[in-house]
Amino acid sequence: MDHSLPSVIVTDIFGHNHHVDTFISQCNFQFSPIVISPYGEKRLTFESPEQAYACFNQYGGLDAYTLALENMLLTLELPHRLIGFSAGGSAIWRLLNQKRLTTIIEHATCFYPGQIRHYVDLEPLMDTTLIFPAFEPHFDLKPVIETIEKKQHVDCHKTSLEHGFMNQQLSIFNQQAYLQYCQLIGNKCHTNSII
Repeated sequence: MDHSLPSVIVTDIFGHNHHVDTFISQCNFQFSPIVISPYGEKRLTFESPEQAYACFNQYGGLDAYTLALENMLLTLELPHRLIGFSAGGSAIWRLLNQKRLTTIIEHATCFYPGQIRHYVDLEPLMDTTLIFPAFEPHFDLKPVIETIEKKQHVDCHKTSLEHGFMNQQLSIFNQQAYLQYCQLIGNKCHTNSII
């Protein structure tokens, strides 16, 4: 992964908020990244994951989010690396088999993209790093990883952490892992040295 490339941050269902801004500043990106949120330019505040999920669905869910991401990527002229979280990671995954995006997506890093369980047959055309939690509460993660890790261009990492560990708004946020991943994303080192 070329850390000097411009980046696109694809948020989770909480969207673009000050926690995302903190993440960006923590990573010390060489270029200010583009931030894509399910809510466009709106910055919303949620009291719970359930409230955020309900709003995400009101805005069209994963289908609308994937389409918005695709439309934005098609406006870019230079290769970018994509970094997505949860729904954002799943939206990225759904676009990785698009030939017309191979000159735009240089590398994708997707944190706990749970919805990719519905798209395990997809064959990515771009280098992809998938960072999974220790478990998923709504499905068996093991067969998903076993299927996906055999694909070309895919590098899977299973952590000992919970889904959402990079989100400072959640009780399962893990400060140590967050800081380590911020350093890995922002510095010129490779994502193989993973928790």
